[in-house]
Amino acid sequence: MWGVKTQNAVNGMIYEKILRFSLIRSAEHNAGSLVNHIQVDSERLTFAAWELASVINLPITLGVGIYLMWVSVGINFLSGLGVILILSLVNFLFSKIYITLSEKVMGKKDERMAVATEILNGIKYIKMSGWEKAFLHKVILLKNVNFRIIL
Repeated sequence: MWGVKTQNAVNGMIYEKILRFSLIRSAEHNAGSLVNHIQVDSERLTFAAWELASVINLPITLGVGIYLMWVSVGINFLSGLGVILILSLVNFLFSKIYITLSEKVMGKKDERMAVATEILNGIKYIKMSGWEKAFLHKVILLKNVNFRIIL
């Protein structure tokens, strides 16, 4: 519950900031990156609340599990401890790969959101000029780049 409330509060603060923020004067931020902050970064706060409980619970669970293995099988618990350590290392490596790919996807998503915002801002002009197919093709190409990174 705390994570969802925090996410909603951050979303509200970002929306207020967007209303006061001039995208024209900013070279650092664009509409796509601000929408990404709302969708992704505030969502991370929700997951952080869940992960905090895991960080507190994990050492206790591992300690009790290792003790129970020691009581049950004696010194042979070291093989079980070895498996836990190896799987922890594999999990760490996969996490690093996931983080790298997520950063690439977020960068491409920023580009796609900027194009989508540009299209929405100029939709009357685009329709009047008959450029719907050209802009649709542009958005599809950007979306395909995201899929190539993921796959």
